[in-house]
Amino acid sequence: MKIKGRGILVISLLVLLAYAGYDHWKSDKQNIQKMNDQRLMTLNFDQIETVNYTRGHLTIRLKRGVDGWVMEQPIQDLADSGAVEDYIKSIATDRILDVAAEGDNVEWARFGLNKPEAVVNFVTASGQAQTFIVSEMKNFENNPFMRRDEENRVLVVPGSWFGKADKKVLDFQDRRFLRHRIGSVDKMKLKNPQGTFEIGQDNGQWVLLGNKKQKLDQNKVREHIMKIADAKGASYLDSSKTFDSDKFMMDLELTMGKQIWTAKVRQQKDLKIVAKVSEPALMMIMEPGALDDLIKMTLKDLEGKNE
Repeated sequence: MKIKGRGILVISLLVLLAYAGYDHWKSDKQNIQKMNDQRLMTLNFDQIETVNYTRGHLTIRLKRGVDGWVMEQPIQDLADSGAVEDYIKSIATDRILDVAAEGDNVEWARFGLNKPEAVVNFVTASGQAQTFIVSEMKNFENNPFMRRDEENRVLVVPGSWFGKADKKVLDFQDRRFLRHRIGSVDKMKLKNPQGTFEIGQDNGQWVLLGNKKQKLDQNKVREHIMKIADAKGASYLDSSKTFDSDKFMMDLELTMGKQIWTAKVRQQKDLKIVAKVSEPALMMIMEPGALDDLIKMTLKDLEGKNE
């Protein structure tokens, strides 16, 4: 059977398309392989349950718990789960920029990896581990050197690693002013230089206790209560100590079922705002402006229009 000219053309086109498709598939496969080769973290970051960070004499150990991350070293306390997750994800998305040296005869001291700046270790739920040894030295583009696990390679990684290798306890510690679910608050009593008032929940609505006829703007109430949940401390003080100044800023009392949580807020002689809270008993220097709205708040800030 003879194949006419049009048939030959069709077959030729099919062959070309098949070849182009194969070439495209091969190119995609090579690109995927290249991206995988450039991945810094090869663990599944969703499965990581332990983080060990060492810098000099400081060792920080973080463990994923049922309700979030906890800090086991150097102190036992709740961790800021958001900060820990962000730290892990920032490393999981990093890429290897270059390989500065490799082989059995790598001069680690030449790249500052004999005395590293920091060591970060991750362990998954299944026991898989990965370690990143970070040098304080950098290349001509200001990117640091690193050794991954026991590989005989000196990696060049993004400059952001200088920040990831310089961490403190407070970077991971839970610094929340209120360590309870804000949604469980039934009552709030606030005393500040402007006065004192108490509000509570009544059939799902916030009302002024003692004068339920006074209409409150529910959105404004929720907005101000969320400011309590958002407030964070800048550092911790010894909770057994007393205030170094009696300059009154605010007293706050929150009722959550049968539990009552309190906070006394004063201004130190150096003008920093200090809060002493219960459940758990903590004393902290607050972040600048963290409690300003509550210190200045009046009942008028919560009022709605009376019908």
